[in-house]
Amino acid sequence: MIKKHFWLFILVILFGCENSKPTIEMVDAEIKRIDFIIKYTLGEDYFIREFKIRKEYFLDKMKKEYKMEYSFILNKQFIEKKPKRINGYLLFKQNLNKTWKCTYNTVDDIGIINLID
Repeated sequence: MIKKHFWLFILVILFGCENSKPTIEMVDAEIKRIDFIIKYTLGEDYFIREFKIRKEYFLDKMKKEYKMEYSFILNKQFIEKKPKRINGYLLFKQNLNKTWKCTYNTVDDIGIINLID
């Protein structure tokens, strides 16, 4: 009887604790990267304001790819006088050992200057 409970416990640990989508810590790390790129590109006096996750969804039926669309406003304007919402997205992929990794961040690829245009 104890062996059955032990194996059931092991199965729950192995399969029940699987993350169904990227963790909030992973998303926070990407937001910090975006903020770093903004500061590096535009200067230390710029930072993210009003960061919002607009939409999040799986890209495939196997739930191995996850897209998170976001938007934010800079604390002060770079080009225009009116605040402009900047849009981008993150792509996460689940690898063979069931852990998520961010594989694409709009800001990494095209830079903050191109996002503003």
